[in-house]
Parts: sequence; structure tokens; C-alpha cells
Amino acid sequence: MKIVTGAKIVINSIINVHTTDWELVDKSIKDEFGAYWSYTSLMQWLTGKKAWKEFESLPEDFEDNGINKDFIKIAITMANDYCANYKNGGKISNGYKVESFKEDYGLSLDEKFALLDNKKLN
Repeated sequence: MKIVTGAKIVINSIINVHTTDWELVDKSIKDEFGAYWSYTSLMQWLTGKKAWKEFESLPEDFEDNGINKDFIKIAITMANDYCANYKNGGKISNGYKVESFKEDYGLSLDEKFALLDNKKLN
């Protein structure tokens, strides 16, 4: 599934940000998604309705080589943040929840996760 592959690429690139070989990341994206895909287009896709529907279609106990729904939700959250706050705070996606992730909203990570779940925190 695209959502699982995309989540793996995003999380691995962030975890290893100082040692990531971005050319290799770009090659992985092109190999998995197509010649015209980039890191930015992957992030934009992760904020969209198709990605969200794929995510929601996964069973709650989904697991694939250590990847579960929480892992994927972190990647979606990171993609929303990336797309909402791209260079100088400019939004680069009209994705599902991007607008709510603008840095000037001052949401904590827990609040961002709750936003994805349409939950309110106390």
C-alpha cells in the first residue's frame, strides 16, 4: 500500500535526517511511486484524502514489519506540518487537515494527533 511505503520513507528520512542520503531517498520515491514523484509530492500526497482513506481502511491491529497505524499517523502528522509550514510559512497543499497545522496555531504534537482523530483534548 502506498500509505505504508510513504510512511516508511518519511519516518526514516526524519529519524536519520543528519545522515540521510537524499539522492537515495529520491530514488526510492521514484522507484515506489513513479518518475515524477519527489519528497515534496510524497508529503503532499500524505495530506490528501486518498492517503487518509488508505489509512482508515487499515485494521486497527495492522502491522507490517514493525509498521503499525500509530507509525503511519506520525508520518501523516509530519506531512501535514511540512506542507502547512513550508518555506517562510507558506502552505504547499490543500490537503485534508493542512490548514490546522500552521505553526501560528501553536498546537502541541498531542493536539495534532488528536486533530487527525477528530478528537478534542481536555
